[in-house]
Amino acid sequence: MAQDQLKQAFALIKQGNKAEASTLIKSVLREDRNNPNAWWLMAMVVEDDDKRIRAAKKVLELKPDHIGATKLLTRLAPQELPNNDADDFFAVDADGAKSLPDIDVPAKPKRKAKREDSGTKIAMYAIFAFGGFAVIAILVGIIMTIADGGNGNGSGSERTWTLDVERDGTSSIDYQYTGYLSITAEGLDGADAVLEVLDSSGNLLVRNDDHEGYPGLDFLDAAVPFTRSNGEVTVRVSTFAGNPGEIRITITEIDLETFVNATLNVGESAEIDITDNDGIGVVEIRGSGTVTVTAEATGSSDVDPVLELVDRNGTFIVRNDDHNTELNLGTFDAAVERISISGRTYAVITDFFGNARDGEVTVRVRGN
Repeated sequence: MAQDQLKQAFALIKQGNKAEASTLIKSVLREDRNNPNAWWLMAMVVEDDDKRIRAAKKVLELKPDHIGATKLLTRLAPQELPNNDADDFFAVDADGAKSLPDIDVPAKPKRKAKREDSGTKIAMYAIFAFGGFAVIAILVGIIMTIADGGNGNGSGSERTWTLDVERDGTSSIDYQYTGYLSITAEGLDGADAVLEVLDSSGNLLVRNDDHEGYPGLDFLDAAVPFTRSNGEVTVRVSTFAGNPGEIRITITEIDLETFVNATLNVGESAEIDITDNDGIGVVEIRGSGTVTVTAEATGSSDVDPVLELVDRNGTFIVRNDDHNTELNLGTFDAAVERISISGRTYAVITDFFGNARDGEVTVRVRGN
C-alpha cells in the first residue's frame, strides 16, 4: 500500500539512502498524484532546487497548512505561491502517458551554501559555557561525559553545551538519563547544524537536519522534540556543508506528567488530540494486571499512531506501530496486547510522520 511504501521511503531517507527512497516515492505518485506526504518526501530527496520548489508548491496545493513545505518554499522561493505547475515534474512518454522522470541522487548530498549571518562570533559563549558547567558540577556533583571538546552549562532539567565541529567532522556528548528528552542543535555564526541521537550501543535512534516548526530556532537549526533514552544516549552534531563551526546543544528532560492528556483506569477510554502537546499525547494508566492498550486515529484525524508504554520512572516497557492483531482497528493504528502493568503507567502516543495537523486519537485500556 502507498502508506507502507512511504514509511519505507521515510526510513531510507533517514538512513541517507535517497536513491532507493526516490524509487518508492515515484511509485506512489504514479498511482496517486494527490498524495501530499509523497510530494513532501519527494521534496526531501531531490537535489535540484527548482524541483524542490515545485514539489513543495504541490504539497501546499494539497495541504495549505503544511508547515514544512511552507518553510521550505519561504527559504528557497518566497515570491512563489502554490499552483499546479507540478505537472512539469512529470515527463511525457512516447505514448503520451505521464511518468515521473528519473532522479539522479548522488551518493553524497550536494552541499548547502553556508548561511549568512550579520552578527559576529562571540567567543565568550565557550568561556561562559565552560564556567557554568564547572560551577554546577561542583555544586551538585553532576558528572557528564563530554566528548570532542564540548563545554556545558545548565540547571534543573535543561542543560546546554557549545561544541566545536571541525571541517567534515563531528562532535558529541554522552548523556545519562532514563526517560524522554527534547534536544535542539543551534548553529552559531552561520553553522547549518545536523543532529543525531544514538543509543548506548551506537545505533542511530533519530536524525534531523532543518527542523520543522520548533519554536525559537532558525530555519537551518535542528531539533528532536521527543526521543526516549533507556539510560544513556550519545548526541552527535555535524554541519550539513562540512564547514567548521560552533553548535549549541540543548537537552531538556521531559516530565511526562506535564504532558498528560487523560487518566484512565482499566476498562476506560478517552479521546485526545496530540497536536495540543506539539505532537505528543500522554495517557496515565492506573491499576495493575494484564491489559491491552490501543491507539486509534478517529474522526478526520491524519495521525499514524505510534504507541509506547513506559513505567512511572520512564523505563521502557513496549512499543508498537501498525498493529498486527485481530482487534477491530485500522491498518495503521497501534496496539499492545496482554502487557503486565503495575501501579502508574504512561501510554505515549506520537505520529509516525510527525506532521499531523488533525491529531485526534482514541486510547483504550482493556483488561485481559
